[in-house]
Amino acid sequence: MAWPYLDGMIKVVVTYGFDGEPSINVHFVYKQGGGSPITTANLATIAGIFQNALYTQWAARMGDGWSIDDITATDWSLANGGQYQYVNGIPFPGQETIEEVPASVALVVSTRTAKTGRSFRGRTYLPGLTEASVTGNNVNALTMTTAADYLDDIVTDLATANFDLVVYSLYSEGAPRVTPVQTPITTAVINSRVDTQRRRLPA
Repeated sequence: MAWPYLDGMIKVVVTYGFDGEPSINVHFVYKQGGGSPITTANLATIAGIFQNALYTQWAARMGDGWSIDDITATDWSLANGGQYQYVNGIPFPGQETIEEVPASVALVVSTRTAKTGRSFRGRTYLPGLTEASVTGNNVNALTMTTAADYLDDIVTDLATANFDLVVYSLYSEGAPRVTPVQTPITTAVINSRVDTQRRRLPA
């Protein structure tokens, strides 16, 4: 095991699609108590948890021009670790039949842990918003609630399977950590003001 890997860590990559362009969210999941091995069954379980939360929660707020194209879980405890690509029902579209806002516009979910400081906070930019979800510069309450429920479903289902959704810190004060640090996510703060990601602008 060597940096940036950590024993017991799983990397989950969710790929969305819109107008021929991908948008990617990366999450980290830690096996409670740490330790190896991370099995294919573990990876399949984790990927399935994300698929279920996306399908039952966030897809309801995504425009139907968007889709969830791929969910891949990778053993991040070592280089060239095992990988599981979830295929059941993938891809699937968003469910809102209303015009989408630009792909660079997103709802930001700020994740918190029991510790303070930049190394112990995270952000997820949820894509797929429609004009029904956004008024001016603000996202409506229903969409914010759905985002909270989406994250809560993931955290709860992971805990049932003995895993934690975590903030994964590789750096401290600008320098690489000798050993990466994982901290379980305890709460989420959802800002009603929309945010943007320039990397999601069309090429």
